[in-house]
Amino acid sequence: MPIFSDCSSTPDSDAATMQRKNLSAQALLSGYMSEASEQRYCRKGAALYPSTDPNKICACGSHSQRPISLRKNGFDVVRCPDCGAGRTLVDQFDPADHYSEGYFTGEVEGAYLDYRGSETTLRHEFRDQVDFLARHAPNGGKLLEIGCAYGFFLQEAKLHFDVYGVEMARAAVDFCHQAGLGQVQQGAITEDYLRRHGPFDAIVMLDVIEHIDAVADTASLLVTYLSPNGVILVTTGDWSSIGARLTGAKWRLMTPPLHLWFFTPKSLSLMFGNLGLRTTHLSHPWKTVPFELVLSQGLSMLGIRWRPSLPASLQKAGIPANMFDAMRMVFRKPD
Repeated sequence: MPIFSDCSSTPDSDAATMQRKNLSAQALLSGYMSEASEQRYCRKGAALYPSTDPNKICACGSHSQRPISLRKNGFDVVRCPDCGAGRTLVDQFDPADHYSEGYFTGEVEGAYLDYRGSETTLRHEFRDQVDFLARHAPNGGKLLEIGCAYGFFLQEAKLHFDVYGVEMARAAVDFCHQAGLGQVQQGAITEDYLRRHGPFDAIVMLDVIEHIDAVADTASLLVTYLSPNGVILVTTGDWSSIGARLTGAKWRLMTPPLHLWFFTPKSLSLMFGNLGLRTTHLSHPWKTVPFELVLSQGLSMLGIRWRPSLPASLQKAGIPANMFDAMRMVFRKPD
């Protein structure tokens, strides 16, 4: 079925047909495509209007007016008075403009400098994440990673789980396939993919959820295909942290429009709680991070936009880091 419903009986024009196709692609890229999303747009003549708008409704479900908290990179960021979550106000966000191969090679400001070159460090960190997840899902089963990049986490996770993934960047997906991760799909998550491969015992979003436009709708879809007693693991920035509050617009993770959402523990607990999940873990853990990324983010907070040029040995080096402004949360579905 189409994701558009008629607001009137006016037949399609050629322009409306083309616009509907374009918006269908945007809906797929910005969140998900599902049968449940039929009401996302309605048509009046040749015009299409969103019937739900994450710019107006918070991920926690609140319809309260959200005042502008700050402005960065030409974008206003509003804060929800009920859960504290922030939202970058954007008109038409197309992830394809941001999440290409350049996102992993330093071509996108605020993103990774050399993701593949940091494989050793990243896999060390992901090994710790997998060990943590295995304690919450000791029986293994099927695992889905949203935004799996070059598959480094999945390579570590496949020792405990049957792994699946989705990723926007075509080059990263090709790399996954060449590395034997044949169940990785290019694009955003779709209900067809979830139906064919689910249900899943664990769903993972590592520093990904802040990039999803229709985040509450996407979460709802994922929970539908989460097994009873299954878990969702999320890592993201904590906008309520002391570091975020002290640095304001200079916070290292304040990178609109790359980051569309700025969550708090309360906001994520409310969003997943509305879907019937229980929060079972919250922490601000230490991470092993590429030294190059630490230096780049530190310079950015000082207002210095400069990509450091380091010896190869330092570029690949990982260091323990914790500014206590990034959180890890686990949400469990009832039996």
